[in-house]
Amino acid sequence: MVLSITSCQNFLDEELITTESTQMFETQEGLDKLSIGIYQNLEFHFNYEWAYTIWQYGTDEMAVGNDGAQEPYNSYTSAFDPARGNGMANLWDNMYSGISSANILVKNVQGFYDKNSATYNTRLGEGYFFRAHNYFRLVQQFGGVPLILEPVVGANTDFVRNTAEETYDQIIKDFTEAYNLLPDAPAQPGRLTK
Repeated sequence: MVLSITSCQNFLDEELITTESTQMFETQEGLDKLSIGIYQNLEFHFNYEWAYTIWQYGTDEMAVGNDGAQEPYNSYTSAFDPARGNGMANLWDNMYSGISSANILVKNVQGFYDKNSATYNTRLGEGYFFRAHNYFRLVQQFGGVPLILEPVVGANTDFVRNTAEETYDQIIKDFTEAYNLLPDAPAQPGRLTK
């Protein structure tokens, strides 16, 4: 019995083989990596069928045939209830994931990034742009949504829903900040500009 307990202790010992953690977002190199990764948030809008159901079905550009399988997307029935699926939960989750990354950029670039760096304003502008973009997508679908403007620390599930007007005010403020910070021409291909 004693031998089996001893062998279990050895089995449960874990050796950390990676050095990356969220603390890397407190370095200029880590924030540069985060700014690259945040661009995947734009790709989300074109992935999988539910992306089409959210952005295309029911529009003049795409009408679904009469087979009835996708009928809710042409008639905007209660099937768009997030609890029923059809992509609404995916939209919510992905937009808030992007907002979370953007909040880290906005806060940490100001605190941990070399202000004399040629990319300081670009990184900060990217944070403001992606936060505004994701809130814009959310408010279009859900109306007013909780405005989270700081990185979330720990598990928090108690958020207050803001009005649509408050949400649009924040979107305009963030897009304006992004415009003022982003360069006229990209320093790297595919990066944001004014």
